[in-house]
Amino acid sequence: MELRPSDFTVSGAIRSLGASKIFGSADFIGAAIIATGGTYVYVRYVPRPIGRVSIAADFLTIAGALFGVIIAGFAIVAALAGDQYARSMQRKGLHPYNVLRHFLVEGALLVAALILTITYRAGAIEIYHSSRIAEELLFGAAAFFFFWSLFGAVELMRLILSIAVSTLGSVPKDSDSSEKRAS
Repeated sequence: MELRPSDFTVSGAIRSLGASKIFGSADFIGAAIIATGGTYVYVRYVPRPIGRVSIAADFLTIAGALFGVIIAGFAIVAALAGDQYARSMQRKGLHPYNVLRHFLVEGALLVAALILTITYRAGAIEIYHSSRIAEELLFGAAAFFFFWSLFGAVELMRLILSIAVSTLGSVPKDSDSSEKRAS
């Protein structure tokens, strides 16, 4: 696989994954349903923006912490993807980029969630007084990106689990190593 510098950008990683894989994924669809339905219900029961600003503060806290976890996970996976895993990937015709690009996309989703949420919190009250619908739409967009990145983090956990299982699958069992010591 020949990689170009543009492949290491967020847009390059998104392009390599493909729009249908990203926008047809369960995490995208789930986030769209929860954010749309949740925002609709929430703005009906909490008509003032101050309640939504409070929820947005929770988005910020969780997304900020999750961003740190994603960076740490990326570093661990990149460091631990040793020779054994690299050979296993080669046998399957895979490239490490195909695994690691998911971290780049997830990081970008978290940055988008953080930026939208910060923007929402900074202007919610003023926007509400100008256009209630605009304030509600901005809250919905922040909620959507928050849930999409949250569900994407679960997908990264699945990816890390598959890496661990495939890497550790060929490690000798304790009984194998104790039998070798006994003989």
